[in-house]
Amino acid sequence: MSAVKVELGRRLFHDQRLSLNQTQSCASCHQADKAFTDGQPLPLGSTGEMGRRNSMSLLNVAYLPTLTWGNPSIRSLEQQVLLPLLGEHPVELGMAGQEAVLIERLRKDRDYPKLFRRAFPERRGEISLWTLTRAIAAFERTILSGDSAYDRHQAGNEKALSDSAKRGMEIFFNKGHCS
Repeated sequence: MSAVKVELGRRLFHDQRLSLNQTQSCASCHQADKAFTDGQPLPLGSTGEMGRRNSMSLLNVAYLPTLTWGNPSIRSLEQQVLLPLLGEHPVELGMAGQEAVLIERLRKDRDYPKLFRRAFPERRGEISLWTLTRAIAAFERTILSGDSAYDRHQAGNEKALSDSAKRGMEIFFNKGHCS
């Protein structure tokens, strides 16, 4: 983690060139003003394909033991970044098989080469899937909440959550097996 790596990750997270048709970015489905979700029941991929599960919030994702709704074996943010980028079932960003196109887009940008050099001096500024996933993961690790009603409740403030929210929490954690 470094401030430079996080800033590079933030730029990549919002860059639509990470989708095949250059219409979507990570931020398309993980919007800050919607708790880093898209607020939709199901997300729409860059090719128009509808996702099978809603976009998970990225709040506090740095603390999660598993990182996707459908694959509990994904345990690192660096692994997780590859799913929307290269996944085909469903297609999200649509770059499967187009990795060279993606890397070339980033290399041609006037700012990315120097940003990658600053963020990854030990790799001589290499622009690759390896460095891209590490930069985005570094940014995602900074998406933290610490003073939500839930956080205050977990810290012992019983009045922080409404009765309805407490019932929802009970369903989520116990009856619904959502967690």
